[in-house]
This record gives sequence, structure tokens and C-alpha cells, in this order.
Amino acid sequence: MIFIYSKDISPRLKYVSYELFARRLGVEYQLISDPASFIVGEGARINYSDNQALPGLQIHPHGLLSDTTVQPLMPETHSHQEWSTILFPADNDIIPFDVFAASFYILSRYEEYQPHQSDLHGRFKVEDSIAFQSGFLNFPLVDHWALHLKWILSNRYHTLEFQLPAFRFYSTVDIDYVYQYHGIGFIWYWLKLAFSLMRFRFQDVFIQLKVGITHQHDPYDTYTWIEELCKESQVDMHYFVLMRSGKRYDRNAGIRGDIFKRTIHLLSTRCTLGIHPSYHTINNPDLIQQEIKQLEKITGHTIHTSRQHYLRYALPHTMQYLSDSGITHDYSVGYANHAGFRASTAHPFAFFNLSTNCETHLLLHPVTSMDVTFKNNPEMNPGKAYSEVEQLMNEVKKVNGIYIHIWHNSNLSDSGGWRVWRELIRKIHTLAASKQQQEID
Repeated sequence: MIFIYSKDISPRLKYVSYELFARRLGVEYQLISDPASFIVGEGARINYSDNQALPGLQIHPHGLLSDTTVQPLMPETHSHQEWSTILFPADNDIIPFDVFAASFYILSRYEEYQPHQSDLHGRFKVEDSIAFQSGFLNFPLVDHWALHLKWILSNRYHTLEFQLPAFRFYSTVDIDYVYQYHGIGFIWYWLKLAFSLMRFRFQDVFIQLKVGITHQHDPYDTYTWIEELCKESQVDMHYFVLMRSGKRYDRNAGIRGDIFKRTIHLLSTRCTLGIHPSYHTINNPDLIQQEIKQLEKITGHTIHTSRQHYLRYALPHTMQYLSDSGITHDYSVGYANHAGFRASTAHPFAFFNLSTNCETHLLLHPVTSMDVTFKNNPEMNPGKAYSEVEQLMNEVKKVNGIYIHIWHNSNLSDSGGWRVWRELIRKIHTLAASKQQQEID
């Protein structure tokens, strides 16, 4: 048991204490606001105050956790030999910064509440993040802090017992287009055919006619291949389905047709399946609820998981809308144009709404990498992409985290220049399986 003293046991302190000690370190702890009770207690102690007369490992509070508002705050970062990078430095040799405030600042995504210039799709830009600017975007800094805190506590209090989580790999698939040609409807079918003819894409015309006339296998029907690969490598997989069509960024054709409904229902019986809220749900709670209900009607069961289309969300509104709609697990925290750790963690963490100063029941699962991120980079090829994934996965394993990668069923086909990338998913699954086996051995 770790006893943590603080004069003010605020919602922010409760939140970050659970994230560091319970979720990442698997150790029991208790928050105490009475100095007398803190002094007489047995076990490990952390003195989160400026009172040097109290026993235990001292952490000087910055003041962020006792605040209830969102202030203009962009802390400087400092390199440190043992802690790698620190925020909110303090005059203390053992813990030279407020690790609680620093962890809260990053996990709550405090920086995304600050005034910033959004990208073309209204998203927070990676270039504006403290992780990118300070060079730790490819490093799960919060998890490193937690493990280094564990090391200090273990050396001082030898009876402490920690139950660390195990490394995991999740393969997640976004279904932006359930099929390329099959069951997309009369109008969409002929529009696609005319589009290919106008651009002299005769190979696409040939494939489309074969699918439409002879019912040949649709290029985007890669579901069985994906599931067999995940079963073979013994990794968890998850589908997210886009339930909107006819808009510029939402073109999952045929969503009202029987073929679409049968396919999605079948997938829901074989794997975990969630909603892929469409482009404009970023600020539209009614649309989120409508799409969830449509998917629930098809699958016949309640939908609890989600990932935003284009990874497009704004804090706190979008996440609060999801939580209010019954979503309990979201997989949107990542950057569309850069691999790495948007929230500097490889562990799930609860969404803390800074506007209400309250923790929610929505658990955020951070995404590490995505297929289009690599393919859209002109300097990247499958070999370089694999090397980057391997480096990132090594970092995730060091902190006992979860590596989450995004694929698209349409990008695992042979069309659109994806053929040379398809083998990458098999190599990544093989790598992940070997690392998961190491945990067992």
C-alpha cells in the first residue's frame, strides 16, 4: 500500500493517482488529507506537499491539480538523465518535478484546450504538440515516468508489490467502404464505372464488370484474410464501421442495402465491432446517436466502442458526446499524419473533461500507427515502415503497454497501389506475436 498525502484531494489528483498507480503499476494506494493520519500510517508514503516535516518521498506540487479551470499554460520541457524529459520542475533531487501535474497535463490533453490553429480537417496538429516540439513523440513518456517512480519506491519500500500489465497488440480495421463494387447500389455502381472509363482505368473497369456480372470476389472483401491472420498470430482485432454515405468524406455506399447489412451482421458475430462516427460528428451529438442506433439495429446488440472517421475530434465536445451516447471505449487518440504517442502513453486512460473538471467513464485507447500514415509519406516504403513500427513496438513493450495499429479493409486489397504494402501487415503481426509470446515465456 502507498499512502499519498495531499492537503487538497482534488478530482485531478484522484484521476492521475489512479492512472499512475492502479492502471500502470498495479499497486494499491490511498489518498490522505489529514497529516496526523499520514504520519502514523504504515507502509510507503508520498508527501505531495511543500511541508518538509512530513515523512515519505516528497513531490512538490505545481498547483495544476488544485485548480478547477483551464488556464493559458504551455510548460517548458527540460531534459533529464533519469526521467528523460520533465515538466514543472521543482527543487528536489529525487523527484525533480511535479510528476503528478506533468502526467495530468499530458493525459488530460491540456494542450489541446489551448488556442491553436487546426489543420484542414479541424484537427489538432502534431506540430503544435509538446511531444513533437520537444522530441518525445515516439516515446511513451508518461509510462516511463510511472516505471521510474516504481523503481524509486521499490528501492525505498521493499515490501511494495506491483502487478504490471502485459504487452498486447491490437489490430484494428476501419471499414470506410464495406465493398468496392458488390452491393453498392445501382447509381453508385454506374457512377464508379463512368469514373473509371473517363480516366482510362480499364483494369478497374474489367474488375468491376466481373464483380457485377459474374459475382467475382470483391477487391475490398478482405475480411476472412484479416481474421485468419489475426487468429494465426493470436492477436486481438476490432472492426469500426462507417454508417454514412453520399458526403464528400463519407462514402460507404450501400449502407441501406441487404448485402451491407448481412455482411456487417456476420462480422459482428465473429469479431468485436464498433461505430466509426462520420466526418461531421465532431460537433454533432445527434448524428453520433443516429449512427450508433443504425449499427445497433443491424448487429442486434449494444455498441460500446468507437473510432472517429479521419481521427477527427475536438476536445472536450466530441469525447463528451461519445460518452453521453453510451460509448465506453474510444480508439481515436492518434495523429493521422504521424506515428507515435499523441498522449505520451501506450496504456488506455480515462477521458478527463477539463471544461467540467470531471473524469468520465470513457476509456481512451491510444493509437500508435496507421497504414495511410506510412503510404502517404513520399519518403516511406514498406521496409522503412516496418522498421519504424518495430522501434515503436519495442518502446511499447518496455512500458508493458498496448500497441494499436489501424488498417482499412480497402487498403488490404491489391487495388490503389496497396499491393506492395499488403505483406507489411503479416510482418507486423508476426513481430507482435513473438513479443506477446515472450511475455508468456
